[in-house]
Amino acid sequence: MKEAVESMKEKEYTFQSRKFYVNEPNKDKGSIWENWAPHARMSAKSFGWWYMTAYVHDAEGNPYFLFTGNSDHMGENMKERMIGEKVNDDNRRIIGHTNTIADYNADRVIRVMRLPDLPLEQMYDPENNKLHITNNEDVSLIWDFKGDTMNMKYDCPESTWDFVMTNASDVVWHKDKHGHDGLIQQGAEDDWSFYYCLPNCQLSGTLTINNEDGTKKSVQVSGRAWVDRQWGDFASVHWEWASYRFNNGAAMHLYSFAGGHQEGLYRDAEGNVQYFDNVIVRQNGYAKSEICKAWTSWGWTYEFPIEIEGSKQFTVRPKSNKEFLEFPSMTSESFGKTIKGFVLFEGAGELVNDTTGEVVGISINESGDIRAMKNGPYDTYQK
Repeated sequence: MKEAVESMKEKEYTFQSRKFYVNEPNKDKGSIWENWAPHARMSAKSFGWWYMTAYVHDAEGNPYFLFTGNSDHMGENMKERMIGEKVNDDNRRIIGHTNTIADYNADRVIRVMRLPDLPLEQMYDPENNKLHITNNEDVSLIWDFKGDTMNMKYDCPESTWDFVMTNASDVVWHKDKHGHDGLIQQGAEDDWSFYYCLPNCQLSGTLTINNEDGTKKSVQVSGRAWVDRQWGDFASVHWEWASYRFNNGAAMHLYSFAGGHQEGLYRDAEGNVQYFDNVIVRQNGYAKSEICKAWTSWGWTYEFPIEIEGSKQFTVRPKSNKEFLEFPSMTSESFGKTIKGFVLFEGAGELVNDTTGEVVGISINESGDIRAMKNGPYDTYQK
């Protein structure tokens, strides 16, 4: 990673009048509010996203998992991966939009996947620091970030959201193993990204689900949300990701990329942060996606090199095996092989402290295609 960063000394990242130098990320990376804005293309593989997951309950105590992911393909190679053509136009944004609602008591998962192609001026309102992701047909996400608060309004044929998230200025910037504040190695050595997370947002608002029989279910929900903002130069799209949300407010994040590289962060309930890697991730089972018919790991046990909330081992027990994000037309590379179709499991699970046997929180997990991860039964990275 150090050599890769040094080789990019002449590169600069431009946001409005501010420039970010890859070899000097500690110099001035900008505020979390400034970096909410879409960023300019740096290279053919410039890429980034805005992400939110939440585990919430309605007034009767029924649980729901909520997810929105909006991937901004700035580089021409990234655009080609999504739409089959190279577009070297920074004003034209190709957005991979995904949205999930899991109504666990009803055993229903609603998935929305669209590919908006829109001009930058339509996508972002700088005066209000507001995103507007839309395909100008049937999907619209409006998401602003001011001060300590985010507002999110979402409309699609299956549901509408009207949410407020507070405590949104409670931020953790990531850090790579060389001490670059705000930067991580995004898998391969020449792939990197800036990355901050808001791990303890408090979400409340109205969730309306359009039922298949034409009726509507509208409920007030509240709970903890986790927001990620990430951007950089990286072609890596295959990983396993875990975010532990402990009941006492502590948080843990772990990326495990195809090939074995890891980036981990733990913040205890008092706000103390540790960075780590060398975690053993054991696959306890597998699930098959509905559209691409691809398999991912499903259910995990983690063995940590440091104590996390008093334990070095946790198990995640997923609540559903239906929460897949899928883009069948997308292609990617892994271990020199072309993978047709993109599949990612993304869902909630009970977080169990294996030392005590207690459920101590919720984990949200992402899990990539075993063809790309090589962590299927008897494969290279299975544990």
